[in-house]
Order: sequence, then structure tokens, then C-alpha cells
Amino acid sequence: MLLFPKHTLLSHELMSFSKLQEFAKVKENTPEYTFAKAALFERHPDMANFPPDHNWFVAKMKIAQIAMVDWFGGAKYVPVKDYLAYNYTGMEMLH
Repeated sequence: MLLFPKHTLLSHELMSFSKLQEFAKVKENTPEYTFAKAALFERHPDMANFPPDHNWFVAKMKIAQIAMVDWFGGAKYVPVKDYLAYNYTGMEMLH
């Protein structure tokens, strides 16, 4: 199966979780928080300048299902373990 998960014109990721308890705020000033926030700002740099009243926070969730929605062919379901194991480098779109 050929997917282009980071090309916004071609696909979107839909992740779901089954219970609210599986969605948790990451504790600030921890290595996990530092890593997650850096990754978030790398992908979405404008978020670093959001005003404090936006009240956003870094969170994690236990993913139950992932569907890649291709504008030209419908949803493709990706096993969570395969999605999480993928090492995205940013070079994929250049090949």
C-alpha cells in the first residue's frame, strides 16, 4: 500500500481513541513534555506564538485506530504498531 501521510493535498490522518481516560495531559517540565513540545513546534511553528488565553496543552492518547483518508481513493487503515514504528525523516517526499 502506498501512502503519503505528510502531503496535505493527498491525505489526512484520522486517529481515534475509545475512552476519555486514554487522552492525557503530559506533565510539564519532564523529558516527555520537552520532546513533545519541540516536535509540535517543529511541525507547527506558529503555535509557539499562540497567546496564553488559547489554553492549549501537550497531550497524548492511546490510539485505538488510524485511518489515512486519501482524497482520491477512500480510507486505508494502518495498524497502530506500524504507524508508531515508522521513522519519518522528511526525505520521503523527495524520492
